[in-house]
Parts: sequence; C-alpha cells; structure tokens
Amino acid sequence: MPLVPQLFSNLRECDSLTTKAKLCLRFYPVVRTSQYQKTLSSRQMDIINQRASKLCRSVQSMKGQEFSEFSWEVSAWQYVFGLMREDEWLKMDKKAYKFVDEDSDGKKIVKTRTPDATFGLATYDPKTLHLNRQSMAAGYQADYISKELDERLSKDRLKSMTNNLNCSLVVDGAWGNANIVFPFAVYEAKKKAADYRNAKLQIQHACQIYLSMLDDLARNPDNVAKYQSANSSHCQMFAFVSYGSQWAVYVAWSSSKTCNIELLWTGDVASFTDALNLLCIVDQIHDYAAKYHRPYVLDHLTPWLAWSEKHRDDVAPLEGVKPNHRSWRCFESDMSLLRKIKLQQAREQKMKLYALTGASKSRRSGKEKGTRDTSTKSRVVEKVERKGEQKSQEEAKAE
Repeated sequence: MPLVPQLFSNLRECDSLTTKAKLCLRFYPVVRTSQYQKTLSSRQMDIINQRASKLCRSVQSMKGQEFSEFSWEVSAWQYVFGLMREDEWLKMDKKAYKFVDEDSDGKKIVKTRTPDATFGLATYDPKTLHLNRQSMAAGYQADYISKELDERLSKDRLKSMTNNLNCSLVVDGAWGNANIVFPFAVYEAKKKAADYRNAKLQIQHACQIYLSMLDDLARNPDNVAKYQSANSSHCQMFAFVSYGSQWAVYVAWSSSKTCNIELLWTGDVASFTDALNLLCIVDQIHDYAAKYHRPYVLDHLTPWLAWSEKHRDDVAPLEGVKPNHRSWRCFESDMSLLRKIKLQQAREQKMKLYALTGASKSRRSGKEKGTRDTSTKSRVVEKVERKGEQKSQEEAKAE
C-alpha cells in the first residue's frame, strides 16, 4: 500500500457534535430520537419497542450482580447489534487489526490490537457461496433480502489486489486478508466505570487506524498524493463504548492530518427510554452503513481494482508515494526477519547456557569423584591401621 494504515498526526476530542462536523460529515444520526420515531410506521415502532424492552430487562437482570465483561458483550451482540449481524451486506466480529509502532529503540515494528467488535463490509467467496435469502430477517426498516452481491467485494479480487506488489491496498485490518473490509464502526465493552477511560482510548486508536484505511482508499491510484474527488477526503466512522449498563456513541471523522472524535450520545440502557434511544441510533447507523458507507467504498474501490489488474506485471511504483512510505509487505517482511533473528539469538543464548551448565556439571562431577576417591583411600588406610593396632594388642596379650 502506498500508505500503511497508521495513527493520525493529531487527535481532537469533543464532548458534543460540532458545527464543523455537521458540515463535513456525510451522515450523522438524529439523537433526539423522537424525531426519528416519527418516520417509523406503527409496526416498526412496535418492533423497536419490543427490542428495547428485551434489552432493558436483560440489563436490569445483570445490573448489581457480578457478571464478566464477556456477559455484557453477549448482551450487546444479541439485543443491540442483532439486526446488523443478520445483514448479509455487513459483517461483525471480534477481529484484530495491525498497525505500525516504534519499539524502545525507535525501530518501527508491527503490533496488533483487538476491539470487542468490528463492523465492516462483508465479502464473499464465489466458490463456496451458499446463501438462503428466504431465511434472511428483513427487520423493519428496509428489505435486506433482495440485496445483490457485488463482484467488487469478491475475496479473490480483493486479496489479489492487496497482495499485488504494485498496489497492496490494505482493505482488511489484518493485512493481506479480505474478511471484514473497510470498517464503519467499532465497539468496546467494559464492566466497570473505572475502565471507561481505557475503553475510550482503545476505540480512539481503532478509529484512527480504520480512518487511515478509508483515507488510503479515497486516494487516486494514478497519483496517491491526490484524492479521487473533492468529496473523498472526509472519511467517517462510528464507535460504541459500554461499561455495565452505561453506553456512549461517538462519531470519528478525518480532516487533513487530524482525527476528530466527537460524542453523540450517552445513556443508561437499564432505563427503557435510553434503551429505545440507543436502538434508534444504532438502527440509523445500520442504515448509514448500507446506504452511504457501502456505496462510498465501492465507488472508490473501483479505480483501485482496475489499476491493480492493469498494472499487475509492472515494476514501476505508484506515483506520489513518498520515500518514507512503505508497503505493508515490507513491514511484514521486516517483522518476519526480526522474529527469525530473535529466534536465532534465543537459540544461541540457550546453547551458551547449556554449555556453561554442562561445564559446571563436569567440574562438579570431577570434584565429587575426587572427593569420593579420597574418602575411599582414607577408609582403607584407617582400616589397615585399625587392623595393625588390633594385631599389636593381640601380640602384647600373648606375651
């Protein structure tokens, strides 16, 4: 890739949605959900009220008891993100992502982190595709059953592109793969309020990496120093944080070299009203993923696929790539070499330790043998002397 996904130079936080964000974002959910609810039919309201009631009861049964972080995650996956999990255009999983960092010596190394959930676009394998569209839950907002697959999200094409030495566009947080591509949201769960700050730092880090991936996608493959269009430069995604029954929803968006993370909503889903508000916001983000994010990704992915397939056998690098920007394959190669060096060093250290231990054992064994020999000789001498004394005593008595 011309730009390996990495942290933005600047990070800006805000406790509310700013006017600038409203101008730059393609979409942001209505947090005064009473307005959103007016757009729903009576049947849709019945369904979302039932979902909110189940979420509220589940949280109330867990609140005040000693449940693990995993239990809170399961509750969220089932009652909050259920419709997104059922949407065949999207994919949700607990998935690690890679990023470049510096070690204590200032050398660049590859590290991994794993949010509790990552939401992105689903890809498909033409060889093993078996979809039963009749069993898809339509939900209540849109008809997700009739969705058509797009060849631009074929795993074969995407992996071929990302592993093309002349292109190497990173589409998946796990470099070289194409399972959950170009995420639009992340989720981090904690069970205690004391862990909220840590969870917030985790989603901030993930948002920066995934926004960096979207920024790379928005570049022009003919010259990556430029964007594909005037509207391509502003990328966005969402983040959810929960600690116990408390929830917070954030929007993250990029501007120049800055990652902006702004708070949209907070609430306690042990309350039915807040549970309903959260589901309304999540459903709007679900619609955003299907109606805005996916088309945005596909539109910007088209030139990259065409460029990769056209220049597969070329040796010329991408235009506009700065000298200090390296392919993810280079970092992977460096890490592989580093692992081999460390393994060799560990083996050599082990051999030295073994040699020292062996020599020490030999010396100790020699000393023990010498000691045993000396002891045996002493016992023989003592025995001879005792016999001599006994003989002398017997002769004296005989006289």
